Amino acid sequence: MAGFRNNPGALRVPGSMQFQSFDTPQQGIAAQEALLGRYFNRGHNTVRSVIETYAPRESRGGDNTDQQVNNYIAYVSRRLGVNPDQPLNDVGSLGQAMREFETGKRGR
Repeated sequence: MAGFRNNPGALRVPGSMQFQSFDTPQQGIAAQEALLGRYFNRGHNTVRSVIETYAPRESRGGDNTDQQVNNYIAYVSRRLGVNPDQPLNDVGSLGQAMREFETGKRGR
């Protein structure tokens, strides 16, 4: 995670490929959860739709392979115990599972 700090959600500077830095891990977490809240407000409220937006595939202008995105969706769905297309209402749990994936500090 060189190049940015206190950014466990691996948030990028909007419109850039650069990663953001925060003064504390808590600020990084709050920024990620605020972003996820905005996704929910726009109708992206499933693991699949959130991750497809958050970590887009190369075929959709992102820098992630299909396998990377599929692995991300599978991990977060498994971690939350939900179908990837099931509507969610808990930004905190979703954010935690995503941070685990992003940092490599995996839970169960």
